[in-house]
Amino acid sequence: MPRQYKLDLVTNQGNGYPYNTTWNFRPQINLPEKCEVALYSISMFNSNPNISANLGNQTLKYSKDSGATYTTITIPQGSYGIDALSTQINALIVASGGVQNNVILTGNYATLKVDITLTSTYRLDFSVGNFYKLIGWTAGVVSSSGTGSTIADLTNGIVSYSINSNLVSGQGSYLSGTQSQALYTFVPNVPSGLLIDITVQNLLFVEMSTKTIGSLNITITDQANNLLVDLSSEPIRYTLIVREIQN
Repeated sequence: MPRQYKLDLVTNQGNGYPYNTTWNFRPQINLPEKCEVALYSISMFNSNPNISANLGNQTLKYSKDSGATYTTITIPQGSYGIDALSTQINALIVASGGVQNNVILTGNYATLKVDITLTSTYRLDFSVGNFYKLIGWTAGVVSSSGTGSTIADLTNGIVSYSINSNLVSGQGSYLSGTQSQALYTFVPNVPSGLLIDITVQNLLFVEMSTKTIGSLNITITDQANNLLVDLSSEPIRYTLIVREIQN
């Protein structure tokens, strides 16, 4: 029987951040000549926000006097659907002296675009920040009701999550056509704020880069290998399986 090791890891027991964590093993694990590794399970909250300072899309301006003056509002960091965005924007407008429901965002599920309904003398100015990209509009002043010019991008271009580790040699793992240290890639299968709890049914082993485990690093990136730096501080749990390769 080949030797096998199970590594249970929790990010708040390592060093770094949930999206980039390192664990130090003392004593280090000395492995057989050739080994391979697979992700067995991951448990994390689907908490990557689509509104944040890092994305530059928290602010927008509105006018209640036909564009004579504008007020800047800042949307709290979070992961929003269109209805939640509309509710939040209206709450901020009311808090800053405006009137409820003179600005309404609605998802058009037939076209995957976003409709904006403006009433009375209200205007929106998307010239500050990147908020307009999220909802598929163009930069500039919105002075009348209408539909976005492109499909809304509520995930900010994120298609999938990749779990990467320095244990992976990079010889047998590819991400978007490039050699990588990806252990496992998945598309979140629960709504924002809920727990992603995955146990891999058919383990996919990849060749390891080392014969010892002294320092183990795991990062979470999107499909373009960008770190998901806005993940919440909630701990992430991993289980890895390391096994000896039989000749």
